[in-house]
Amino acid sequence: MGNQKKSYINIISVIVSVVIAFIVFTIFSTTIFTSIPAILFTLLGISSFFLIVLIISILTSKKEDKCVCNYGSLLLIGSVGTIVLSGIGAVITVAETILAVIFGIIAFFFALAVIEFVIFILCIINSKCKSRECCCN
Repeated sequence: MGNQKKSYINIISVIVSVVIAFIVFTIFSTTIFTSIPAILFTLLGISSFFLIVLIISILTSKKEDKCVCNYGSLLLIGSVGTIVLSGIGAVITVAETILAVIFGIIAFFFALAVIEFVIFILCIINSKCKSRECCCN
């Protein structure tokens, strides 16, 4: 049952990320943003933070840590995808349509990273709370 729940959560995360990516693509294809480098570097920084938290969690987790096993892979994919594409987007200057496509893809990876980061943190909190015995009345 727990594995099915994880599977549904991951599928929902991907679907929500695709919807967000389409919305961002639509916005960027119909308007011109002047602060594109600032947006890209902000996404790069936030995704780097997510990746650092994941790496620390992996290094400090026990072998049976379900949070890293269940949600770490999509968090890794979302973070690394955002970092790579934000770096590429910050370096190149191309036609607005291609830039809108790049931003749509970045939005997908970033939304996936944010959703999985929240789920990952909630999983850690939940597992820590379940592992403690209540000592208070």
